[in-house]
Amino acid sequence: MIPELLQVQRYVLTYRFSKDLLEILFNSIRASGGWNNNPMARQFLAIFRHLMVQCGVSPGETGNVAAQDNTVSLSAVEMSNAEENPSPFTNISALVCDHSYLPTRFGGLVENALVYIAGFVVRQLL
Repeated sequence: MIPELLQVQRYVLTYRFSKDLLEILFNSIRASGGWNNNPMARQFLAIFRHLMVQCGVSPGETGNVAAQDNTVSLSAVEMSNAEENPSPFTNISALVCDHSYLPTRFGGLVENALVYIAGFVVRQLL
């Protein structure tokens, strides 16, 4: 089976052959909790929802629950196709930063504040 897979793919993830998929699911849930490997029910629900969104799980066609709207969920796989959708800004030449719009002198209020703060610091040190 592995030689047949290697003809189509560059590498084969062999851990999927050796571990139970349910064990992998619970390992990822425990790992998502950080130092707490025994999540409470609310934490488990949040982690499970996060994993479902990350894997792109969608509701089935059959069942006793009907969709209430036409909302489409984006999966992490769809969002990571950066090489298929190049940025429109790649062909723009580098921005020219030859002028600074910041003032070179402080305003009167800022200068007075600096003098006040410097005087306060000197007074505290003496």
